[in-house]
Amino acid sequence: MKFGANYFLYGLFLLPALWVFYKWAEKKKQKAKARFGNLELICKLEESHSVQKYNLKKYLLILSVFFLILALARPQWGTRLVTMTREGIDILIAIDVSASMSATDIRPNRLSKAKQEVNGLLDKLKGDRVGIVVFAGSAFIFCPLTMDYKAAQMFLDNVDIGVVPKPGTAIGEAMRTSILGFNQKEKKHKVLILLTDGEDTGESDPLGAAEEATKEGIKIYTIGVGTEAGEPIPIQNEGGLLGGFKKDEQGNVVLSRLDQGTLQEIALKTGGKYYQATTGEMELDQIYNEVSGMEKKELQGNLMIQYEERYQFFLFLGLILLIAEFFISDRRKIIPRMPITIGNLAKVGATTLLFLLALGGLAWGDPYSSLNNKGNQMYKKGDFQKALDFYNQAGIEKPDSPEIRYNLGNSLHQQKQWEGALQNYQKSLQGTPDMNQAQIYYNLGNTFYRLDKYPEAIEAYKKCLEINPNDEDAKYNLEYTKKKLQEKKNQQKQPQSKNQQNKDKPKQNQQAQAPDDKNQKKNPQNREEQKQNPQPPEQQNQQQLAQKPPGGMSKEEADRILDALQDKERDNKKKNRKIFKTPKSFTGKDW
Repeated sequence: MKFGANYFLYGLFLLPALWVFYKWAEKKKQKAKARFGNLELICKLEESHSVQKYNLKKYLLILSVFFLILALARPQWGTRLVTMTREGIDILIAIDVSASMSATDIRPNRLSKAKQEVNGLLDKLKGDRVGIVVFAGSAFIFCPLTMDYKAAQMFLDNVDIGVVPKPGTAIGEAMRTSILGFNQKEKKHKVLILLTDGEDTGESDPLGAAEEATKEGIKIYTIGVGTEAGEPIPIQNEGGLLGGFKKDEQGNVVLSRLDQGTLQEIALKTGGKYYQATTGEMELDQIYNEVSGMEKKELQGNLMIQYEERYQFFLFLGLILLIAEFFISDRRKIIPRMPITIGNLAKVGATTLLFLLALGGLAWGDPYSSLNNKGNQMYKKGDFQKALDFYNQAGIEKPDSPEIRYNLGNSLHQQKQWEGALQNYQKSLQGTPDMNQAQIYYNLGNTFYRLDKYPEAIEAYKKCLEINPNDEDAKYNLEYTKKKLQEKKNQQKQPQSKNQQNKDKPKQNQQAQAPDDKNQKKNPQNREEQKQNPQPPEQQNQQQLAQKPPGGMSKEEADRILDALQDKERDNKKKNRKIFKTPKSFTGKDW
């Protein structure tokens, strides 16, 4: 058995207080009798009073209070599965995996940049279903629509050039496949985000596919990945090294260029917008803001376990005992019992109602819990300003609550108010259990990173790992931040004149210089929201964090073993990766 509002169990301390009150009243009554003088005469005058009935009424009242307090604590046992529902829309993301996406006019290459864009979008989505379509010369649904963003990110990690065996770029085919991925019965709540260089090499008729999407109520946002100047398409040999550049049938090196015109027409036909991929990824914020403002529908999500409420049984017992106590007289039968009249029944009802209102006022008049829960609801919907307002009001009720400070920090962080987020995270550390502090230190590290305070970020990640050595994100962010700190030191050593000329440039390029896709997935700029879900007090105490390595192994040894295993797995993936080969029967553009 568990309790949904276990803080009301503190009300059980009223029972001994009630017992002490009865004893005090009895002693006071005896002293009052003694003042009259002759106790025997007084006892004869009190023969109509029944001590047994008086004690029975006393026990009934104490028991009724006991059961009513248990009812307020909401006892729960037994479980049932319920479907979690949210409000959102369906979003399919079509990613170009043709050979031209290996061009390096955007670092590290076009596909890596596209994956970085998608990863950033997944981190922002709240309550929407998302799926992934991959395409080259043909297309297929790589990840069906789901509300499990972690699963979508896992599929995204496996997106690579060559996963679609047919060469070329069939944008129209990608759009038609995406249409089939949506609910065909609905004509709204559907968005397709298309990431490609726009260079359609076949006869897939992308503009015709756009008209089909419009009829199905699909709004398409296109993101052009690449440059109009163009870039040769590199070819890797079996060892994964550069083996030259793609050539056409005449032996000329192919120069792959971004086709913005086609992508703009596709977006225009469907009521969407076109954006060119940028280093700052401002296009992601704009797409997210537009998608968030669309009309939403109720989406069915995963099954969750819900406990059955059993307070009714205890409430019934408490009321029965309270009514019984009221009607039992402490007089002997020689005296006529109090008649049951409408007036007496009204007194019983009024007494019961007042008692329930007094206790219920404690249960439902807790402004802190109510405001905190409302803030959590707004946060899950992505309305961070309203969430911040509710959290601030809850903070007035309990200014020292670590939970509300943590939630305030998350809301401020989402609105890029780094200093305010930093202060609230630091205050939330006070009074928080050690294992839960790991999550706070992780967010502190991300906030320090945003403020370009790399040494402080490094210390925060280290403290996170001291509490939870198995936090892979914190490990990666720690190493990534160390590299950024070293880069910053190297830049400061350069001549002052050169440093002044490039004062703003390094900050702009930091997001695009991650060495591989893993950087884009886990660096503090893109993964900072992962651990920032608002938690009511009872949920934070239930968080389970990974334990330290068994067998007396030190943290450093465990880290070295984990790093070695990750390197080995990465090497095996490279060895087993299929090299893209053009089918012999294919003629025409294969990029």
